[in-house]
Amino acid sequence: RGDGGTGFSRAWKMALWARLYDGDRANRIFKGYLKEQAYPQLFAKCYTPLQVDGSFGVTAGITEMLIQSHEGVIDLLPALPSEWENGSFKGVCARGAFEISMEWKNKTISDVSVLSRAGSICSINPGTKVNVTLDGRKIPVKVLDDGTIQFSTIPGKIYLFEAVK
Repeated sequence: RGDGGTGFSRAWKMALWARLYDGDRANRIFKGYLKEQAYPQLFAKCYTPLQVDGSFGVTAGITEMLIQSHEGVIDLLPALPSEWENGSFKGVCARGAFEISMEWKNKTISDVSVLSRAGSICSINPGTKVNVTLDGRKIPVKVLDDGTIQFSTIPGKIYLFEAVK
């Protein structure tokens, strides 16, 4: 049916293309939403009435472009549009009771912090080699074949990632 539609329809399409790791297509849909389906305050419209599920859905679609955790691994920047070379976000919740804040430059992560809410094992794919620290000390991590790292966490503690150059 194409990339057009009302606010909710576009949000759904954004999220689906992000899940398929096509950030540029998701971004084109987002731009269409902004041009044709959003009020100046960025709320979604369904022709003329306000459509709250479209407003929340677009936010979820953007989040899917930047972080995904539905397959047991927190995947950072899985569907980053080529236009979004630099950026940041704070406080995005991921499965496993983790809160992620991140900054990227030149499409590569530069700073990541992971707040563990439950103290479970963290499985995360940073997309680059990193050192993980807790309270200023490097902690041991298990590196899997696909680049995913795993480490044990303590509830309430913040783990910092530093890219290895």
